[in-house]
Amino acid sequence: MFSASSIAQVVGRRASEFYADAGTFQKMEDLSQKVLQAGWGMLRDVPYRRLDGQAIYVDVSGKTLQGSGPAQRIVWTYVDVTERYRKTEELQQQAFRDPLTGLPNRRALEDVLEKAMKRARRHGRLLAVVMMDLDGFKPVNDLFGHGAGDHVLQAIGARLMSGLRSTDFVARLGGDEFVLVVEDCFTVGEVEEVLAKAGEMVREPIFLDAGVQVSVQVSAGVCLYPLNWQENPDALLHLADQALYSSKEHRVDRPVFWVFYEESAMEQKRHLLPVSGGQHP
Repeated sequence: MFSASSIAQVVGRRASEFYADAGTFQKMEDLSQKVLQAGWGMLRDVPYRRLDGQAIYVDVSGKTLQGSGPAQRIVWTYVDVTERYRKTEELQQQAFRDPLTGLPNRRALEDVLEKAMKRARRHGRLLAVVMMDLDGFKPVNDLFGHGAGDHVLQAIGARLMSGLRSTDFVARLGGDEFVLVVEDCFTVGEVEEVLAKAGEMVREPIFLDAGVQVSVQVSAGVCLYPLNWQENPDALLHLADQALYSSKEHRVDRPVFWVFYEESAMEQKRHLLPVSGGQHP
C-alpha cells in the first residue's frame, strides 16, 4: 500500500490514525487476536484513510510469520476495493429507489414504516400513513406525452422530498401514487398541517418545454397509528388506500383533499344502519 518514498511518513505513527473511526480500529484489534490464535484471518470492506487523507475501502488479510523467538509477528495485506464497494452500494441503493424520481420505493417504504411504528409505540406519538394520488395527471400524459408526465412526477417528488419536515418520509409506489409517512405528531391537527403543506406543493404550477404550464390536484387517504391497532405496515397501507378511495369518490363535495380512514369507516357504517322511523310494509 505504501511506496518506498512514503515509508518515512508512516514510521512512528499510530495504526489507529489510518482507520475511519474507533469502532473500525477495534475490529482490526479483534482481527489481530484472531490471526495470532488461528494463524490467519481477514476483514472485507474496511474503511481506511490514505496518507493524502482520501477515504478508501480495503480488504485486509493477516498471516502469522513463522520465525524463531517467543514473539509472534503478523504480515498484513491490504487490497484497495473502493470501486467494488461503491458499485455494490450503488446497486443496493437502486434496489430501494424509484428509478424515475429517485424517491424511495415500496421496498424501502415497508422497512421505514415498520421502524416508524415501533417509534410511535415507544414514544407515544401519532404516526400517519398517507396514500396520495394525483388528479388530472392523465390529461397531461394524453396532451403532452409521457415525457411531460415523467417531468411532472419528478417535479412533485422533488418538492415533497425537500419541502416537508426532516422527520417525514416520501415514497413513490408507481404511476402517480405517492406515500407520506408523517411521524412525531401529538395531535391530528399537526398531521393536517403537513397534509395542507403537501397539497400546496403538489398543486403549484409546473413548467414544461416551450413555456407550457400545467398543474394537477391531489386526493389522499390517511390512516392514523396507533389509533388503528394494526401491527404490520401492509395493513396500514391498505386502510390508507381505502380512505383514498373515499376521498376520490367525494372529490366534488369534500372540504379538503384528504379523508381519514376513521371518517371513511364511519361513513360506511352510516350507509349500513337502518333508517329510523321508517314504515314497515
